[in-house]
Amino acid sequence: MTKQQLQLFVQGPLQVLKQSRYAQRMNVHDLQYKTCAYHDWDKRHESESWLPFDQSRGYGGHEYHALFRTLLKIPSSWVGRHVRLKVETGAKDIWNFNNPQFLVYLNDKLACGLDVRHTEVDLPPTEEVELVLYSYVSSEKQDVFLDISMYLANEELEAFVYDLDLAYETAMTVETGSEAYLVLCKACIEAIKAVDFSSLEALQNVPMLKRARAVLSEVLASLPLPSVSKVAVVGHSHIDMAWLWTVDQTREKGIRSYATVLSLMEQYPDYIFSSSQMQLLAFIKADMPSLYERIKARIAEGRWEVEGGMWVESDTILTSGESLARQFYWGKRWMKDEYGKDSVVLWLPDCFGFPATLPQIMKGAGISYFVTTKLGWNEANRFPHDVFAWQGLDGSRIFSYLVSTTDYESLASYPKKTSHETTYNGVLTPSQVLGTRQRFQDKDLCFSNLHLYGYGDGGGGPTKQMLENHHRMKAGIPGLPKTYSSTVRDFLDKTKDDVQSPPVWEGELYLEYHRGTYTTMAEVKRLNRLCEQKAFASEFFCSLAWALDAKQLYPHQSFEQAWKMLALNQFHDILPGSSIKEVYETAIPQLQQVADTFDEAADRARSFLASNIAKTAEDVVVFNTLDFERSDVCCVEAAALCSIHDETGRRLPSYKQGSKLHFIACNVPSKGWKRYRLGNQQSQSALLFSWDEPKLETPCYEVVFAADGSLARLYDKMQQREVLSEGGRGNVFSLAVDLPKEYDAWNIGKQGAVMQYALDSEVHYRVLSCSELGITLEATWKWLKSTYCQQITFHAHSKRIDFNLHVDWHEDHLMLRTSFAVDVRSPRASYDIAYGVCERTTHANTSWDEVQFEVPAHKWVDLSEKTHGVALLSRQSYGYSAKGNMLTLSLLRAPAYPNPTADRGTHDFCYALLPHEGGYEQGKVIEEGYALHQSLVAERSEQSTGLVAGQFSLAKVDPAGVVIETIKKCEERPSLILRLISMAGRDGRFTLHFPLAVKQAWVCNLIEQRLEQLPVTAQAVKIAMKGHEIVSVELVLNDE
Repeated sequence: MTKQQLQLFVQGPLQVLKQSRYAQRMNVHDLQYKTCAYHDWDKRHESESWLPFDQSRGYGGHEYHALFRTLLKIPSSWVGRHVRLKVETGAKDIWNFNNPQFLVYLNDKLACGLDVRHTEVDLPPTEEVELVLYSYVSSEKQDVFLDISMYLANEELEAFVYDLDLAYETAMTVETGSEAYLVLCKACIEAIKAVDFSSLEALQNVPMLKRARAVLSEVLASLPLPSVSKVAVVGHSHIDMAWLWTVDQTREKGIRSYATVLSLMEQYPDYIFSSSQMQLLAFIKADMPSLYERIKARIAEGRWEVEGGMWVESDTILTSGESLARQFYWGKRWMKDEYGKDSVVLWLPDCFGFPATLPQIMKGAGISYFVTTKLGWNEANRFPHDVFAWQGLDGSRIFSYLVSTTDYESLASYPKKTSHETTYNGVLTPSQVLGTRQRFQDKDLCFSNLHLYGYGDGGGGPTKQMLENHHRMKAGIPGLPKTYSSTVRDFLDKTKDDVQSPPVWEGELYLEYHRGTYTTMAEVKRLNRLCEQKAFASEFFCSLAWALDAKQLYPHQSFEQAWKMLALNQFHDILPGSSIKEVYETAIPQLQQVADTFDEAADRARSFLASNIAKTAEDVVVFNTLDFERSDVCCVEAAALCSIHDETGRRLPSYKQGSKLHFIACNVPSKGWKRYRLGNQQSQSALLFSWDEPKLETPCYEVVFAADGSLARLYDKMQQREVLSEGGRGNVFSLAVDLPKEYDAWNIGKQGAVMQYALDSEVHYRVLSCSELGITLEATWKWLKSTYCQQITFHAHSKRIDFNLHVDWHEDHLMLRTSFAVDVRSPRASYDIAYGVCERTTHANTSWDEVQFEVPAHKWVDLSEKTHGVALLSRQSYGYSAKGNMLTLSLLRAPAYPNPTADRGTHDFCYALLPHEGGYEQGKVIEEGYALHQSLVAERSEQSTGLVAGQFSLAKVDPAGVVIETIKKCEERPSLILRLISMAGRDGRFTLHFPLAVKQAWVCNLIEQRLEQLPVTAQAVKIAMKGHEIVSVELVLNDE
């Protein structure tokens, strides 16, 4: 029998059987309703403002909430029997971002959530039931029609329908002519022949239904089940913290979905569910404590697994290393405090790539496993493994698993799939159970696979149909591997035991897709970097104040709130720019609030410090948040004073602009301060800069500008070489056509490689300022629908060239970039990433190289030969390219979906060019990258006690090669945490020096758990570090 013949025989009877389940059904009328708002479910108790609801008319609208209520009167003949309520709206969209969704209250008790895939709930065995529905919908029109009914369930009929449906669907999936197919066909046909279809009443006959089930079971049992492969099934509901809806709606989605999970757990004892994102559980705890307590009970029971490691499912390629550490800290802290458990699985099924340093960050946070699906979305290259050891830059290895859930592809299917895509929103069907095994690439390594099932994003997770299928699949169905319930962690533990020598993947997991997310919504990305940098500075200043005077309270509580707010907005659809406009109307003010919180704490700490350092009202204290001695520009309010001097009386290079004095603070110690004094010494400095448009001469460069404002020539006087390639130009702006085939905010249009608009008007610079510190040129121009204002600063004390660009952006589907054609040839470029530096190729020799035409990085990209190199740095952008000799920085995009106004408006960018000697380490590119983000800070104080030294360094490391990044107070102990990173890959023994009396020193992990005590000798500790390693050192200053 062919599949078409089987379909003609089975499908009609099966449909009749499904419909006959509702033979005893009655509609529910006499509804009342009242409109409400977010989180207004408690208004169900109010007695006023209820209106009659006309069920013949639709309801809805944008972000529409309403309460519906009625009194259900159960027919006397149904009382005490199995009665269900069914709620339908006509909506079918699986994604549920705007479909009708409900919280169901029965006799004032939350029963479950309902949505397009969950439409039924069991009613209590009473004569009357008070029903309240808290409803949400977001639609363009009032087109939701509420259809509510009750029906008397025939459990034997339902069981037979589940039996027959699964057998039939399996037959339609397996290969025609296989032994399993023949048995399945026979079972379906014989079972249907055993059914009495003479009437609806006949179809309700329980003895007849039992006989039909027995016939089906007997035929299926005739075929042995030789397969040794099994599929571990885990219920899941992937809930985006924001995407096509706001965070407010996510809070409700979590409540609805998790209420549904709990309801089905009561009916299916074998149901195991796994959730992630501690932030979502924190929301539920705050919004609906009673539901949260029920979740905690299931967690304690072991049927509800909480994993994920992080506070949210964060982006990992745009977030800093310290942000990732805090995601782990607060995620694992929640697990410990709330459940007394640890989380060992990093669960990121939907993120857009993963940096090469993530394995060592995971290991440092106590994470054992990594799970994703997203690499299956690669455009060109199929990732070669689904089970592998992922090796980071320092050699750390994490056992990793790619979920292979997808539909089965028949041998006879044509055309064959071109995509290798897998899903974390699986459905427990024969096609996906077979497809999960078929798609799995490492069958020779293990006999079991992981299958995630359940609708996400408000879809309520697993359905009753899926759980019924699992009940039968675990017993065995011909043609299918057996399923078994498992937690993710148990599955990974067993798989790791089975796979003793997994293949190794070294370096980043680059996603060949969604490259536009490095650039989309530039303002959010700017604020993210700003918040990270302000946290870096504020924690240092507050730690410094506390270390010098323990009476200075460290603002743990406000910092925790700020970090959690920042962590929320680093979710993988918020920070990448792939959410709707309303999400950013909330996210941008929240990020500004985070920045203000860190600023306020830093201001208080610096004020305290400056008052104890300054000796007179004319003293200026300059703070250095970085770990190397610096001479750099800073600024201070100076009123009538016009010069500044070090403690020997030597005048520092400076110039006055209004009431502000700009000056070069010389030799400010690492992680410390230096005191200077204002004066009134007039000075005639030598002329260091010469401007004769289009030519400029500085102490470091000879420059010629092209007619379009780009750099036609840049000659390095110190190295006596051209920085730009022959015929090449620098700071060339381009507008590339950007029309991706799909995923507008996510992907970059391929047209831009050959379709670009060049600036065709002349750009003229004028001198904005010129002094012994530097010269700044400014030009303004209009290009298409946008206007631009650029300031370029050449310094006297530094080779770094700073570009500040203001754009009033009003383009559509164009992408703004700037590029520099440099006179450097190298097969690899170096990029700053989270807690490290990685290398990528500059050629397109293979398809793996070619697809990396746009890559993510943080502070800089560097292209170097042995003798010289050039770095391109940025204070807020993340999209870079280094192909051939071209360094490119992506600045703006203009997609239309899902946010039609994404990026339109005003933006300010700061980027820099740094020609240097040798490679990036010799050329101090790491230091300049930090310096671009962390200016020296000058502070004056009205109070001047002079109680502490005029020069101080809290910490420094020698020899060079290790960066002290974060300095913060330990969250749970009265001590300091210092984060040390071997950024350039140097290994060896390093000495950490500190001037304060230290009682104890410890090596800790990233979540501040002590690992090993270090001996303290002469205010120093020696630490052995591997290349690229991250080490946290705890310094105990007082007796514990």
